[in-house]
Formats: sequence, C-alpha cells, structure tokens
Amino acid sequence: MIAPAPANNASMEPLFDKKSAAAFLGCGIRTLDKMTADGVVTAVKLGWLVRFDPSDLRALVESRKSGKRRPKAKQRRKRAVAA
Repeated sequence: MIAPAPANNASMEPLFDKKSAAAFLGCGIRTLDKMTADGVVTAVKLGWLVRFDPSDLRALVESRKSGKRRPKAKQRRKRAVAA
C-alpha cells in the first residue's frame, strides 16, 4: 500500500526540466549539465528524467549574489627585482 502524500505537497511548485532550469539560471543546457555533474546544482532523477526544484535554483542564485562578498585571499607581495 502506498502512503498518502502529505498535505503540504499541494502547494509544491512543479519541477523544471533542463531547458526551463537553464533559462531560469540564464545559462545553456551544457553549462547546467556541468554544474549538476560538479554538484553545484541538485537534480531530481525520476527514472530517466532529470528535473530541478525551483526553490533549489532560487537558493543557488541567492548564494551567488555579488552583494555577498567572500573574504579575499591574501595577496602575494611582489618582490623588487634587483637589476
């Protein structure tokens, strides 16, 4: 017997296919494939289908906004070259 789905699934957004997910991120499908293979983007596999959760894509965009700065790596000092 299959358990009934929780009530909160009724408000769940439909999943994106590759083309829609790539359009949402503003990149190409090959770039999306590479990001998925590298673990940057999470995918949902349904048999042979690959789908993307819009909330995961929004979280990725939020984490990559340029307003959030990462600490800068220490810069190497240039040595004076003796002539």
